[in-house]
Amino acid sequence: MKINRIYILIFVLVTLFTLVPRFYNLKFSDDSVLYDGIAKALINGESKISTPGYFEDGSDIGQTILPGYPAFIAVIYKIFGTKAVNVIVFQLFLSFCAIWVYFLISKEMFSRNKAIAFTLLYVFYVNQWSYSLLLLIESITISTLVFSLYFLFKYFITNSNKYLYYYALIFGLLISLNNRFIFHFVFVGFYLVIINLNKKYIHNLKNIIFAALIVITLLLPWHIRQYNVYGRFVLFTPERTANMSNKNISTGYSEKKAAYDYVPGYDTVINLYMTQYLTKEYRKETKAEIERKFNIDKYQELKSSYTAFSPSGKILSRAKGFWEIVRFDYRFGFAGDMRVMEPSFYDKFTSPLFLMDFADLFFLGLAFLGILPALFFAIKNKNHFFLILGIYILAHWILHSYVGYLPRYRITIMPVIFLLGSYGINEIYIKIKNKKLI
Repeated sequence: MKINRIYILIFVLVTLFTLVPRFYNLKFSDDSVLYDGIAKALINGESKISTPGYFEDGSDIGQTILPGYPAFIAVIYKIFGTKAVNVIVFQLFLSFCAIWVYFLISKEMFSRNKAIAFTLLYVFYVNQWSYSLLLLIESITISTLVFSLYFLFKYFITNSNKYLYYYALIFGLLISLNNRFIFHFVFVGFYLVIINLNKKYIHNLKNIIFAALIVITLLLPWHIRQYNVYGRFVLFTPERTANMSNKNISTGYSEKKAAYDYVPGYDTVINLYMTQYLTKEYRKETKAEIERKFNIDKYQELKSSYTAFSPSGKILSRAKGFWEIVRFDYRFGFAGDMRVMEPSFYDKFTSPLFLMDFADLFFLGLAFLGILPALFFAIKNKNHFFLILGIYILAHWILHSYVGYLPRYRITIMPVIFLLGSYGINEIYIKIKNKKLI
């Protein structure tokens, strides 16, 4: 790294430490309380915690989530004190670094000007950066994913195994931060094995196996710990293991409150709507205002048409929801989640929520439009990096269609969506410019 870039990073970090604690008022969500509680337990060497909404009577720190994100928080707490806003500083800093790395990847793929344009397309999707301001796993997951993709890309353009090992190392950390990415690990690993079964490349298999062992080695100590505590093998945590069996208990407290196997009464739905984070923090609407917009007739209309209670209906509702970029009317959540989602552009033009709706429709919509062309040209050009990006999206889609989906779960795969979409847009541009689409 050039010296001037190091100075820039130091300047950004110092600026964030100066401004963020002074001007930003961090508010905890239900999940934030859990992460904060486990981080403080790690600092104190404790294995039991008690956090409102999760473990009122105390429970093992390995009951619900992997230790990656709480450990990240704990390190910052240990060095800078237990003010959670310091975690936000580092999340913002890592987000800045991830944008820079995203640009480096783009610059290798496209011309410099196109790389700047496609990086700005990614940056303008502001919805993902809002999570850098919250004590949630999404922000650091996105940053770590971008760092891993850089080494995967370098592996394919250099064929140097050291980059494959770096990729595996960071991917192992990614799984410890967000266990859902074990699913992507299996999909990508299977693809790498398949493309190297040719006799010409068979010697690469040992390198792929070694890379897989790096990931497994990083996760092994935690699973040994879990076996000693619970007396049996559990994948990640007892709740995550149950969730993979589609028992749907591995959810946040607010999701549990909103989960039903039937459409509850109008008053219950209104009360759920009033407890939603966005409603409380941004809209400040009274109950009378909400009932005037979401009236009893609209409720009856949604109730009569809601079908996402059967197993197949739940999966189908999640699968459709993954690709949603605009809502034309009210709807209930996915798969029995009875929280009401309002139409897009519901809020005033000056509201940040209006900006997020615009980002979904325009920037994410543009990236989505590039995905299918990208896959077509990746197959045609035998570009394994972009095919693997397609596999990432497929794995993410299948996983969340099965075990559970909320719009925030899609946020963690955004770097992949925008990289793949940018490739498709660029290929279409080249073909149109050369007047040769196929």
